Amino acid sequence: MERLLLRPSRSSLRRRIEALWDRLLTGRGQASEEDARMGHLFGLLMVVSTGIVISLTAAFLATFPLGMGSGDTWVAVAFPSAFIPLSIACLVLARRGHLRPAISIYVWSNFAAISAAAWVFDGLRSPAWQLYIWTITIAGTLLTPAYALAMAGGVVAYFFVIFGLQRLGLYRPPLTLGDGLVFIETACQLIMLVAAVGLLTWLNMRSLREALGRLRAEVAERKAMEAEREKLIAELRDSLASVRTLSGLLPICASCKKIRDDQGYWSRVEEYISHRSGARFTHGLCPDCEEKLYRDL
Repeated sequence: MERLLLRPSRSSLRRRIEALWDRLLTGRGQASEEDARMGHLFGLLMVVSTGIVISLTAAFLATFPLGMGSGDTWVAVAFPSAFIPLSIACLVLARRGHLRPAISIYVWSNFAAISAAAWVFDGLRSPAWQLYIWTITIAGTLLTPAYALAMAGGVVAYFFVIFGLQRLGLYRPPLTLGDGLVFIETACQLIMLVAAVGLLTWLNMRSLREALGRLRAEVAERKAMEAEREKLIAELRDSLASVRTLSGLLPICASCKKIRDDQGYWSRVEEYISHRSGARFTHGLCPDCEEKLYRDL
C-alpha cells in the first residue's frame, strides 16, 4: 500500500522537475523552430559549461592537498570561477529572446579568457590550449562553421606568435603552475574529452534527431492533408460529372409541348430532358387530367 502511494508522488515530482528544466532552457520570442532548437541546445551547453568550470576549479584546488599547489595556482583558480556568472548571464539573455548575442558574448569571452590564460600561465606549455576545443566546437555548432575555422586559424597563429616572441627573448610567462602543471594539463584533457568530444556531440545529435522527428511528423501530417484534399477534389469532380443542368431559352411547341433541339429536331419533353440530364421520368395522371379523361368512370 505504501508503494502504491509513493509511485504517484514520485511520478508527479519527476514531471515537475522536467517542467522546471524545460522552463529553464526554453527561451521566449524565438523567431523560428530552428532558433527554438538552438536556444534549447544553448541552454544545455550553458549548464555543461558551468559543470566544466566547476571541474576546472576543483582540479586546481586538488593540487594543494597533493602538494603541487603554489601561490600562482590561487590566481589560476580565478579564471574558471569567473565563467560561472558569465554562463548564467548568457543563459538569462538567451531566455529573454537574445539568442545570437548571448552565443557571441559567450564564445568570444571564452576565446579571450583562454588566450589570456595561455599568455599568463606557462605560455606554450599552458594547459589552457586544451580549452580552445570547447570554445571552437561551440562556435561551429551554434554559430557557423566559418567561425570555427577562423578561431582555429587564430589559435594556430597565436601559438606561433608566442613561440616567436619566446625564441627572440621578448616573452616569458609571468606565472607558472609549477609541479601541478602535468596534473592540470591531464585534467583539462579529460574534461575536454568528456565535455566537448562526448557530451557535446551527444547533445547536438540528440537535438538534431528531435528536430528531424518533428519534421517527419509535419511531413506526414501534410501528406495526409494533401491526400484528403485530393480525395475531396476527386469526389467533387465525380459529383460535377454526374450533374448536368439545363439553361437558356428552350423553344417549346405551344400545342403539343415538344421541344426543338439545336439540330432542329422536335422531341418530347421527357426525351429532351432525359438526354441532357440525369433525370428519368415515370408517367402518371394529375388529378385534373384524371377527372377529364375518366370522368365517366
